[in-house]
Amino acid sequence: MLERISKSNFFIKALMTALAVLFVGASMGIMSFANVGAEPITFFAQSLSRSFKITQGAAVYINNAVLLLLVLVFNTSKLNGATIISFLVTGKAMDITLRLLELIFTQDLSLIARHAMNVMGALMLGFFIGIYLSFDFGASPADGVMILISKITGLSYKYSIWIFNAIYVLLGIIFGGNFGLGTIIASVLMGISCDFVNKHSSKKQC
Repeated sequence: MLERISKSNFFIKALMTALAVLFVGASMGIMSFANVGAEPITFFAQSLSRSFKITQGAAVYINNAVLLLLVLVFNTSKLNGATIISFLVTGKAMDITLRLLELIFTQDLSLIARHAMNVMGALMLGFFIGIYLSFDFGASPADGVMILISKITGLSYKYSIWIFNAIYVLLGIIFGGNFGLGTIIASVLMGISCDFVNKHSSKKQC
C-alpha cells in the first residue's frame, strides 16, 4: 500500500502526507502532555514555550521556520511538498492535541500512566514519520537539516541524527526544559518505530 501511494499523483501524496504529519503533531502533543521528558524536538518546544510564554505549537512553528530558513539557504534540493506541509500542520496539530487532552484528563495522571502515554506518543511519532517519508514526497524541515549536517560533516545520516538530537537536548536544557528518562526512552522508541516502517517500505529513508 505504501509503495502504491508513493507512485500516486501529487494530490494523493499531499493528502496522505498531510494526514501522517497531522498524527506526527498529535504524537508530539501526547508526549508533551505526559511531561516526563519527550523526544528532543518536543522537549525543546516545551522549554521554549515555558521561557517565552507561548504555546508549544507556536514554539514548533518558530523552530520549523528557523530550520526551513536553513534548508532554503543551504539545502534547497530538500525543499518540497512534505517540507511545507510539515511547517504548516505540525504545530497546530500539537496545540489541538494538548488542548483535547487537557479537557479529557482533568485530574493529574499517575507517573506510570504518564510514562505509558510518553511511550505511546514516541511509537506513534516514529511510525508516522516513517509513513510520510515512505510516500516519497519529501521531508520535514528537521529532516532536511539532518541531511545537511550529514552533507557538511561527511558523517552518515545516523550520526547526523545523533548530533541534531544532542543540539536540541542541550538547547532544551538551556531554556529550562524537563529533561528526564522519558527523553532517552522516547528517542530510542521513535527510532525503532520509524525503522519498522522503513523495513516494510520500498523507500528507505529513516
